[in-house]
Amino acid sequence: MLRPQNKRRTPEEWKELVQQQAASGQSIPEFARAHGVSTTSLREWKGKLSTEAQPAFTQIKIQQPNRTQILKCKLANGLELEWETNNPESSVLMIMEALK
Repeated sequence: MLRPQNKRRTPEEWKELVQQQAASGQSIPEFARAHGVSTTSLREWKGKLSTEAQPAFTQIKIQQPNRTQILKCKLANGLELEWETNNPESSVLMIMEALK
């Protein structure tokens, strides 16, 4: 696709280019040269789009040490939350509501 040199691509156009590159079997530098885009920009958009597709939560564990329970939640970005509760269902709902 030919385009004026000074026109910026939309996020949708970058998404399409990233998908085309993945399906092409070409390396990022090869694909970028063939399509007249910056290797750096293509890599940045590929990274940005891949992190957007990750779920917000990746793991939750409920452990019962005594009467209270310890809830653990590991987020996709590596952050881990841990808290004690006597009512895990309402705690999980409260945390999920707060994170919306």
